[in-house]
Amino acid sequence: MHVPLVDVENGTLWVDGDELKLADRIRLDAGPSKPRRAVLRVASRQLGGGVFAGPVTYELGVGILSTGSWVPQGLRSYSGSVRMKQTIELPDVNRATLDLGHVRGTAECFVNGKSVGVRFIAPYRFDLSALARAGANELELVVTNTLANHMSTWRPTRVWSPDQLECGIFGPVRLICVQS
Repeated sequence: MHVPLVDVENGTLWVDGDELKLADRIRLDAGPSKPRRAVLRVASRQLGGGVFAGPVTYELGVGILSTGSWVPQGLRSYSGSVRMKQTIELPDVNRATLDLGHVRGTAECFVNGKSVGVRFIAPYRFDLSALARAGANELELVVTNTLANHMSTWRPTRVWSPDQLECGIFGPVRLICVQS
């Protein structure tokens, strides 16, 4: 977590009740999948304006994301994209199609580093035939949700609909291979 502060003295940050040392970058270990609570208290010599020099940002590492909603997996307030990668083994086939089933959001599919296409409405199916080969293939999906998750947490007015909060790949995910 990067917390850019302006001219701050005696700052204290608590995350889930644990006091952390304020630094330019703060490392947060993976916690429970429930929402985390952070409290920042500062004494500043600023005569006006806020104490932040810029936005608080997060750098996320590699992890495991299950199919289904992002909300119970700790991404309740997150609006943006999630990149998922997996190596898949394919037999020698004439045609391979990836069917993601039910998806809430926009999905882009890549095979071996090249885009197969983007889908923003059903059906979320991708023809992998031109880029996939027999053996190991790197499959990558980039799923993007709407701003509803962010605005539902941080915006005082309601300009979003509760049904927009659910996002992710719900499936069932199927890889359909056809041999001649």
